[in-house]
Amino acid sequence: MMKDFIKQILVISFSFIFLCFKAQHTEQNVNSWIVFVNPSDFSNSFKTELSKQLKESLFSLINLDKNSENPVTLAIGLEKTEYKLLNGGLSINATIITKEDGSSYPVTINWKSDSFSDVKRIQKSDISGKQVIFNWGDDFPKKELIEIITREKIYEVTNGLHYIINPMYYPDLSIILKTEKELSLPEAKIIENIFKVRKDVYVSELSDNFIMLDFQIDSLNFTDNIYNKNMLYLKECIDKISKLDFAGKIKSIEIK
Repeated sequence: MMKDFIKQILVISFSFIFLCFKAQHTEQNVNSWIVFVNPSDFSNSFKTELSKQLKESLFSLINLDKNSENPVTLAIGLEKTEYKLLNGGLSINATIITKEDGSSYPVTINWKSDSFSDVKRIQKSDISGKQVIFNWGDDFPKKELIEIITREKIYEVTNGLHYIINPMYYPDLSIILKTEKELSLPEAKIIENIFKVRKDVYVSELSDNFIMLDFQIDSLNFTDNIYNKNMLYLKECIDKISKLDFAGKIKSIEIK
């Protein structure tokens, strides 16, 4: 258990970044599914067009309807970015992180354009009104992503409320509520307060059926007992929610 915990801290410390984007619960910003670790390397118009074309291609490759929620975050610059010439264009390394289970896959993306004489300057240039073609590399994990997004979720049930606890980002967790009817502000506050019973856990506001928890733990003195106590706390919170007068509005709760 301890070995797995330490591995989680080291391997997915970055993965929680995309939850911050999810906390916004909006894709009004076309770039919201991509994390640019070194944003100064790319012009705004380049980032926007890259995001647009790669998302369209992503949805086509894994057979998603265009109105579906984007199931991944693309991280550019998580590892040192290496630029390589490829078929008259440029290719760089990046990382795909799935929102469902936090799996990460190294991937390459590439672009080319006849509008520029120096292909190495495309990403730093204003490409507005110019044709730049973006593509995923041959290492795109199509099979793996399709398997993840089509995997059936196994819910537990308490007092008629369906829930899943899959704490893959522990000690940072997201709580996602699926509702039959919109919760009122007082109802949302009641749910927030259920989680706020623990003073050593940061609890965000419930916004768009999303809450973020941050367990304030001492990693040097972390034990299985502490982990088990925190999992019990989550189940107790779900049990309290299931007994609320308005619990019928909530279809399911997912904690991950």
